[in-house]
Amino acid sequence: MLIAKQTSVTWLIAVVTLLLIPVIYVLYLISQAGEIPNFDYWWIVSRFYSTEGFSSDLRDWFFRNNEHIVLIPSLVYALNIVLTQGSNLGLCLFAFSFAAIQAILLVALLPQQVQQSVSLLVLVLFCVSVFNFTPAAAHNWMRGFSGTIWMGANLFVIAAIFCITRAVERLNVKPDRQYSYHAVSLPLGWVLGSFIFALFGTLNYSTALAVWPILCAIALLFRFPRLLSGLYLGVSTLVLLLYFLTYETPPHHPELARLSFGEMLVYVPIYLGAIFTYQLQFAAFLGIVGLVASAIFAYYWFCLPRSHAFKVAWLPWLAIQTYTFGTALMAAVSRSGFGLGQARSSRYASLPALFWLGLLVILIAFLVQQFSGRLQGRSLLPLYAALGFLIWGMYGVGDENYQEISRRASLQPLVALSLQMDAPDPTLVQEVVGNRPEAFLGLAEALKRNQLVPFTRDIAQDNPCIPLDRALDPNFLTAEPQSDVPGYFDAIALRTDIAGDRAIAQVTGWAKSANHGIRCIAILNQDNMVRGFALTGFSRPDVAETMGEDYQWSGWKGYIRSSPEDRQLTAYAALKDRQSWVALQNPHPFPK
Repeated sequence: MLIAKQTSVTWLIAVVTLLLIPVIYVLYLISQAGEIPNFDYWWIVSRFYSTEGFSSDLRDWFFRNNEHIVLIPSLVYALNIVLTQGSNLGLCLFAFSFAAIQAILLVALLPQQVQQSVSLLVLVLFCVSVFNFTPAAAHNWMRGFSGTIWMGANLFVIAAIFCITRAVERLNVKPDRQYSYHAVSLPLGWVLGSFIFALFGTLNYSTALAVWPILCAIALLFRFPRLLSGLYLGVSTLVLLLYFLTYETPPHHPELARLSFGEMLVYVPIYLGAIFTYQLQFAAFLGIVGLVASAIFAYYWFCLPRSHAFKVAWLPWLAIQTYTFGTALMAAVSRSGFGLGQARSSRYASLPALFWLGLLVILIAFLVQQFSGRLQGRSLLPLYAALGFLIWGMYGVGDENYQEISRRASLQPLVALSLQMDAPDPTLVQEVVGNRPEAFLGLAEALKRNQLVPFTRDIAQDNPCIPLDRALDPNFLTAEPQSDVPGYFDAIALRTDIAGDRAIAQVTGWAKSANHGIRCIAILNQDNMVRGFALTGFSRPDVAETMGEDYQWSGWKGYIRSSPEDRQLTAYAALKDRQSWVALQNPHPFPK
């Protein structure tokens, strides 16, 4: 008895660990995300926040960012400012929370067929975990402004589908299989919930618009009372009309009239398959396979006579696939003009992940329905192989997305340092924070006055390299450049006039150590006093051309705060596995 109990506990721990692996991986991604929010966050926040605090004008909250209405994300951003001083990590945790709630709803929607055995249930729960927390959506996990938008919209859509599914469950089925309601059992709460969550989704992001036709189709297919069906049709038509009648093509987007119909058709399967591969042709192939399989199951569900319980069991998963297919069509119309490669964007990945999750749940339910005993186990073997292949590809895509985002996030302390030294650098902001730095820099005074990120700590003393204005022990310095740490101190460029006893300057160069890895660069004067620091990870194609492709990202950039006694400045590289600092070539006299 004791051995059996210990075995069951061990098995339970193993299952829980398996289910939590995707979650833990996403939390790791978040931990590497950096504190400073990115990209469109600053354009959105600049509408409702200033040196005076939050705006009291409703028009500053209810507006379009590109083609999207982002009222709810604006409110979340404001709450995050209050709770975390505007940290990107706070936004990432909001996105994670949305996804966690969504996972609970998805588990609640699982068909009874896939819960017939513990092994089947574990398989399906693992699918929910790995696709709901897909690593391919690294952009959403690590750039919280984006995750809040996309995960929030998905959550509201899943909640709307959950509500209407619960309403359909309460239909009374007559012997002739016609659907009807008893007035006393009319599930108005679930119906109202589907409207509310669909509306919230629309106010969160335009992807949620795809749920309105789905709600209408469900109301008609299951023959809701005419008043309810008319209400779904009326509200959906009103919402969609208001959106499209007020739609204007963003200035930097391609004109819709000039789009290629052929490219739009190809864009859709690439959009769906790109979470597994970066190869466009293979992504398109996978997307086509998924669409064909989904269409076959939809025909099986819709056209063949089945019980009401069967219809309800498959309904939410077909609805989820239809929703994601709708978003693929919307993206094809609005984004295919940028090129087919744009369909691989990491920010989209949470939607194709839902498509494949829906398809997998239906496929497993179908196999369970068709086979039993050993035949059922054998029928699932190809699925295990395919699932392993897809997950392997998805984590490969996710890792590539993570590498690029984490590289930029690791450079954020330089943005904070430049701002706190009153030497803002639009080029650096563009490289690290976003492609249009004017919104971020326009808010710098408000951020500084209200002690928001990146002004929450003194980056000169609290940074990932070394505190400024302290002397390094000569015993830890290797004053002569070493062959295993090739590098060069390129230039010093004054960012401010020399006023009083201090001046701010930008320093640049390159360095790499294949054997040890470089943690950061410290700039020391002739007395070994730290005057500034720099971080590696900037593109240096000129160095790569001479030294090899491994040096593509060997560039470093940083800032120094000089002192009148500074005569010469030397760059020292800190290695990841050593306590010592190694001098780089070409020390500089400080410009006077």
